[in-house]
Amino acid sequence: MLKYLVMALMPSRPADCVYGAIFLVATRHPDYAMALLIWAVMLDHIDGWLARRLKRRPRNYALVGEDMDSATDMVSAAIVPGLIGIQLSGGTVLSLIAALLIAVAACLRVGYFNNFGLTDAGRFYGVPLTYTVPMTGLCLGAGKLVNSLPASLTLPWVLIVMAVLHVCPFGPPPVRGIGFLLVFDLFTRVL
Repeated sequence: MLKYLVMALMPSRPADCVYGAIFLVATRHPDYAMALLIWAVMLDHIDGWLARRLKRRPRNYALVGEDMDSATDMVSAAIVPGLIGIQLSGGTVLSLIAALLIAVAACLRVGYFNNFGLTDAGRFYGVPLTYTVPMTGLCLGAGKLVNSLPASLTLPWVLIVMAVLHVCPFGPPPVRGIGFLLVFDLFTRVL
């Protein structure tokens, strides 16, 4: 297992951003945590793109990398947004329920995708986990722009809706190539 340590410690890994985001949430800096989560999503897509092009990569490295990617997705798109929601709301019951729902939905979504992949039509079954990150960022941004929409009130509801969307029977097609960069650019400009 130690031979996989190098792969786990590569500096460009999205997990590094997620670890930093957890630290920033724990030290009461949710805005900075959100910035790192957005970078984690971007690096996750780049990491996946690169991994698919490494044809000579040993199969066991690919399997471990896929599971590490799934774990990072669950933490970055469910656990950290849930913690941000709990922190901003002061630990309300609603924020706890939202955090639990998004965590369970993320586990189910990743488990399903890792075993069954895309639908026959080439679409996701349910909304991808990474969509939670920009939605969380939009809640934080809207809360700063519109005083009557504080993230402490809106984020738990958005997380509940995202939890449902992650496991719903429909989903979007994958964003590939330049499309991802355009989506990333849009969200970084908005936030």
